[in-house]
Amino acid sequence: MSTQMQPTSSLITKFTTSHGITIRTRPIHSGDVDHLIDLFHHLSPDTRRRRFNVGLQNIDARRVQETATQLAAVDNERDGGAILGFAVMPEGEQLVGVARLARFSYGEVENSAEVAVVVRDDFQGQGIGTALLRLLLILARQMQFSALTATVQADNTTIFRMLAKMKVPVHTRTRQGETEMWIALDDAEI
Repeated sequence: MSTQMQPTSSLITKFTTSHGITIRTRPIHSGDVDHLIDLFHHLSPDTRRRRFNVGLQNIDARRVQETATQLAAVDNERDGGAILGFAVMPEGEQLVGVARLARFSYGEVENSAEVAVVVRDDFQGQGIGTALLRLLLILARQMQFSALTATVQADNTTIFRMLAKMKVPVHTRTRQGETEMWIALDDAEI
């Protein structure tokens, strides 16, 4: 008998963006490697830099494959998880956004998960990142994390606007061009 947490229906949703595109969400699984690779190839250099905190241009295809395989191999239960957002298009579904978390083994905040959100450039500004982050808060609570943390470039106004729109209490500290932020899940309304 397995004691694995099953993804709840609250993480499997559909919504319509501000541009009228239907987005279907669900937790990630190991079979999503090709989706992650395709998404990576649809990110601009600036979006890649903001997501990975380093410039990733002219990256070897083998490294992209290995990283995508690692990112898809999470348990959505204890150590890490992710919510995927697929655009429902006439030619089929396309992965357009990911919100992920991973157990944070160092830092000031106990029992925390590091969070990252990325949305394809041609789908940004439609509320997809906000919706994925809300679902990630639900997943983080299911996984019994007490806080979420992230390190972003200090000039990443998009993430700050998104969090303000969500009315999530965020604690920040900026130094050397980076902002460390954390959200206490007990204080966050979902």
